[in-house]
Amino acid sequence: MSESESEDATTGTAEEPTAEGLTAEGLPAEGPMGEELLYAYAVARDADTCDAALEAVGGVCDRPVRTVRHLGLAALVSPVPAADFDEKGLRARLEDLPWLSDVARAHQRV
Repeated sequence: MSESESEDATTGTAEEPTAEGLTAEGLPAEGPMGEELLYAYAVARDADTCDAALEAVGGVCDRPVRTVRHLGLAALVSPVPAADFDEKGLRARLEDLPWLSDVARAHQRV
């Protein structure tokens, strides 16, 4: 897969990102260095989510929280920097208690 494409989870086909850097499903498009990942707060039945309430909630890294829907389920997600949340970044950050506390509080807010 090229750096400017992402894979559609349902069809397995590559998809071009939109102008906002997101795929048609609203997922972050992978950039040259994979700059962003999606942080998942919760998965629920699609009928159990309230999109209007999410507009007032700031997520981890003060990023907006949105709903990604698929097959009757809804995941509450927000983009986060890969440098902090990929395996290597998290391993390094788990010793940083103020950062970890901020992330935990933002997660709990959502």
